[in-house]
Amino acid sequence: MNHPTGRRCAFTLVELLVVIAIIGILVALLLPAIQAAREAARRSQCGNNLKQLGLALQNFHDTHNRLPAFSHDPMYADPQHRDHRNNRHRWSYLVLLLPYLEEQSLHDELMQVHVGVNWPDAGPSHASAAKVLMDGLICPSDAGSAQRLFSFADNAAPHNYIANPGDQWLGWDWQESRGPFARGDRMRVDFGSVTDGLSNTMAIAETTIGVPGSRRVGESLALNVGGFNSAPPSLCLNRVAPDGTFTGDVESRSHLHLASRWITAHGYTLWLPILPPNGPSCANAHIEDWVLITAGSRHPGGANVVMLDGAVRFINETIDAGDPTQSASALPPGYPPLVDGGRPQDYAGPSLYGVWGAMASIAGRETIRIE
Repeated sequence: MNHPTGRRCAFTLVELLVVIAIIGILVALLLPAIQAAREAARRSQCGNNLKQLGLALQNFHDTHNRLPAFSHDPMYADPQHRDHRNNRHRWSYLVLLLPYLEEQSLHDELMQVHVGVNWPDAGPSHASAAKVLMDGLICPSDAGSAQRLFSFADNAAPHNYIANPGDQWLGWDWQESRGPFARGDRMRVDFGSVTDGLSNTMAIAETTIGVPGSRRVGESLALNVGGFNSAPPSLCLNRVAPDGTFTGDVESRSHLHLASRWITAHGYTLWLPILPPNGPSCANAHIEDWVLITAGSRHPGGANVVMLDGAVRFINETIDAGDPTQSASALPPGYPPLVDGGRPQDYAGPSLYGVWGAMASIAGRETIRIE
C-alpha cells in the first residue's frame, strides 16, 4: 500500500513469519475439530447401518414369527431330505436378512446353489454373490480395512456387524444359546423367549475388520487360546501385552480373519459379549474353532450396538464385564448349581460377566439399567 509520504510499505520478514505462525496455530487448532466432526459423521452413519439391521430383524420376526438363526436355519434346509447337506447350514444371519435390506436379488442368486455343492466352490452364481461388498454392511470408520481385506479375499467380502449368540464361550455351532441368535435346527428364538426384555437385550454389534499382518488388538486374532467348553475369557486377556499387541501366534491368513465373510457363520458373523468392547479376540486353531470374538470399532472409547427393540446405543469400553477368570464350569459362590451335574452349556442363571454379559442373555433374570 502507499504511505502518505509517497513511499511504498510492505511486511517485514518478522511480520510475515508471525502471520505464518498464527495461520499454523489456527490450522493446528481447527484440524482436530474437523477430524472429530468427520468421525462423528462416520459414527452416525455406522449407527444408521445398525438401525437398518435392527429394522430388518423386526420385519423378519413379523414375517416368520421368530428371529433368524445364526446358522442351520430351517429355511435353507434341503426340502427333500430336510437337512443341510448343501452346506447352506454355514450361511450367516445376514443372508436371511438380505430380503429385508433391499437385497432380494442377491438372496435369489444365493438360492440357486445346488444341493451337494461343497463350500466354498458353490458355483459361479454363489461366488459372485459372496463377493459383493455392501455399503450397508461397512462402517465408514473402518472402510479402509474393508478395502484392504477385500483386496486379499478370494471367495467372500468383509463386513462390520456381528450377531449375539450369548455370554458363554462355546463352540460356534453348539446347540445351546443364551442369546437371541441360535442354531436354527436345535433352538427356536422369538420375542416371547426374551424374558429379560427387548430393550435390555443386545442383538447386533460392531466389529473391526481384520488387517493381515497386524498384531494390534482389534485388528488381529490370537491363536492357540482356549479350545474347550466354557473357557474363561482371561485366557484371551493373558495374550495381550502392555502395548496393546498380541504375544504369541496370530492369524495372518486373510480368508480366516476377523469379519472377512458376511456370508458365513462361525466367528465371521458372531460375537460373544464376555470381554468389553475393543477387547481382544482369540481362537484355538482358527476363526472356525473355539473362537471368542469381541465387539469393537474404530470409534474412540467403545462401539455401537442395536438392541432387539431397534434402539441403537453406544457402549463404552469401560462397561462392567464381571470377572474374566470365571466360567460356568467353575461358578462363584451363591450361583445356582448346573443342570445334569456339570454341563456348563446348560447354565441358565444370571450372567457371569457383569452388565455387559447381562445385556447379552435373553433369559438371565438380571435387572439392569442402560442409560
